[in-house]
Amino acid sequence: MEEEYFTLEVGRINDHIKDCIKQRRITFELIKDYLKEEDFFLLGTLCELFSYNTKIKSELEFLLENMPINEKINSSGVKLKEIIIDAGTMFQFEALMMAKHFSNMDLRQNMNISTNLH
Repeated sequence: MEEEYFTLEVGRINDHIKDCIKQRRITFELIKDYLKEEDFFLLGTLCELFSYNTKIKSELEFLLENMPINEKINSSGVKLKEIIIDAGTMFQFEALMMAKHFSNMDLRQNMNISTNLH
């Protein structure tokens, strides 16, 4: 069976890294605020989100530093830089992104808190 590969655009990777940095900053401030209230469910969710953002950021930085970057021209004639990763790495990245998404949903739905900046 042939191994499957995926491409990730470098610009989008950098956007995800910036988003993780912003969300980590916001989450850290919320953790400091909610430590006083001793709401351990909320603190746990915030700590999970901080952890996911840290892990995603470090994984993406690792990919940018260690994977070859290819250039291609898209259908609009714009030059794009992308990296090619194997299926296992892609699935790991997707799992982290989904975990981050569900932590954000928990905060938004159960506590009316948003760490999204969009």
